[in-house]
Amino acid sequence: MHQWVEVAKVAAWLLSAVIALVLGIIYRRPISHLCYRIARAGRGQHGWEIAFVQPDSDQGPALETDLESQRKSTYAQSAGIFLVHQLRPSAEPGQLYDVGLFLVAHEDQTTGKAHRLGEVDRVEYQLGPRFGSKPIVIKDGRLGFRLNTSAHGPFVCAARVYFRDPQVPPVLLTRYVDFVNG
Repeated sequence: MHQWVEVAKVAAWLLSAVIALVLGIIYRRPISHLCYRIARAGRGQHGWEIAFVQPDSDQGPALETDLESQRKSTYAQSAGIFLVHQLRPSAEPGQLYDVGLFLVAHEDQTTGKAHRLGEVDRVEYQLGPRFGSKPIVIKDGRLGFRLNTSAHGPFVCAARVYFRDPQVPPVLLTRYVDFVNG
């Protein structure tokens, strides 16, 4: 009887080791992602110290500041089109995130007019030397001229937006693709 107990202990230990190995393979990326996020949070780079601002509705119209002027000019310089990104843990070996880069149109709150992505002909994306030396051209606008890629670290994306009307000059947009909100 004592011999069967020892065999059962060894079998349980081996089964536990196999389960741990399988779980380690399955959860390697999520665990790596979690460690990355914990390390960044420990350096205070997570943005938890956000101050919520209430509008001053009881005061008169605000004076135009240089920051407000810059904010407004950003809408004009970008033609009301902005480069944004989405993240999800990557399924690619050696990569942390799958990244989706795409355009969104801003709706002007004062006029209610939305800038239309339908006026865009194509977008050239430049992601940096690790992604290749030539720009990646996306002509399909059904998903906001979306470009999908995988990355192991943050990077800057530059995008040149060309319009269907050749009289409208291209717009240059940039986006820092961070992993803070991944």
